[in-house]
Amino acid sequence: MNEEFNKKIREEALFLVSSSKNYLEKLNIFLQRLNIEEFLKTLQQLHRAFGEILGLTKYMQENFDVFRDFYYQIMHEMQDILKDMFDITEAFINELKKRLNSFSRQNS
Repeated sequence: MNEEFNKKIREEALFLVSSSKNYLEKLNIFLQRLNIEEFLKTLQQLHRAFGEILGLTKYMQENFDVFRDFYYQIMHEMQDILKDMFDITEAFINELKKRLNSFSRQNS
């Protein structure tokens, strides 16, 4: 049973990493459209997925002898996703600032 449970932990972690990458793609789309509401909703979904991944990594840490390589793989994926999320969020903020400044100049 333990092997089966460990397999499910791996599958769930991979699913959540894949979902997180899909959320990044959506963030890029909403960045291009400057769709604030959808951008923020997707960011919340991405944070939720990350929370679930972190919960799974706690189990992996407790069973490190079984999950060592997989744990490092997942942590590396999470690090890459976080970097991309930060970059996209910064670009979104910068685009909002540009548009707000432009709007302010037009209405002055």
